[in-house]
Amino acid sequence: MNRANKILALLLAAQLALLAYVYRPGQESAPPKMQFFSDVQADQVTGLTVADAKQAVTIDKETNGWVIDSPQHYPADKGKVEKLIKKLVDLTSSRLVARTRASHRRLKVADDDFNRKVTLHLGKGDDRVLLLGSAPNYKTIHVRRGDDDKVYLAKGLADWEAQADQHSWFDTNYVDVKPDDLLQVTLTNSHGRIALQRDKDKKWQATGVGPGMVLADEPLTDFLNRVSLIQLDSFLERGGDEKKYGLDKPVATLQITTASGTITLKVGEENAIKEEYAMKSSDSPFVVRANGYQVKGLLDAKLGELLKQADQKPVDQK
Repeated sequence: MNRANKILALLLAAQLALLAYVYRPGQESAPPKMQFFSDVQADQVTGLTVADAKQAVTIDKETNGWVIDSPQHYPADKGKVEKLIKKLVDLTSSRLVARTRASHRRLKVADDDFNRKVTLHLGKGDDRVLLLGSAPNYKTIHVRRGDDDKVYLAKGLADWEAQADQHSWFDTNYVDVKPDDLLQVTLTNSHGRIALQRDKDKKWQATGVGPGMVLADEPLTDFLNRVSLIQLDSFLERGGDEKKYGLDKPVATLQITTASGTITLKVGEENAIKEEYAMKSSDSPFVVRANGYQVKGLLDAKLGELLKQADQKPVDQK
């Protein structure tokens, strides 16, 4: 064997020795993945508490859905609640960044110094706690399980998804039906009355329409979409005196009928200072508050804007 071959053989032997050392028995090529709540299924969760440094909100699961734990029991946004629960239950990380309590305060995951503290309630006093801390960037966040000192860097979760105030969790869809489920719609406002109903062929017809006038497809679709989904800004109270909110003399009244029944919505007089309106639906025990833009479609709607002469463009009746 010449000198060059000997050198190559020695280099190969050194490489093999290095590989043997790196991958020797007992060594892991990557840190193990941590699933923070591996013993919990999303459907086991009966409640959720989110806290920050100033406040906390608890959301409970009841027969008819999720409600905010308060004297009024305001309805909570089911989709938002269950999305957060699923994220927490499925959350994993293989990036261990600290092992001891000495780092907790710096990473904002200490028991008394955190960005968010989220508690999953499983019933009968069985809880799981996750602390959300600082975020090195918008894609990652430091997290720690409440019963463990180790801190991980996790992806797919942000503290803004776990707000600690009630308002962030309100179910803001006050009237929410599918436009295709509507059978009749009646709206009365300062501009008059709009009365629509489906005929036997499921085509929409309007009452009080002159000869040669028909409903225009695009304006009609926009109108039906507006009356099918009416959102609130906040809850005022359960029940309440209609006169107190101007609901005894509503500025607009909407009735929508589906196969499930009829819902009546009243809109009270405007609070000119705050530019907001009170609303009360027959399908809800709550009087709610809506900003002007949320009810503008009800207040401004005119029958003429839904009509056109046969085979012509829509007519805008002032």
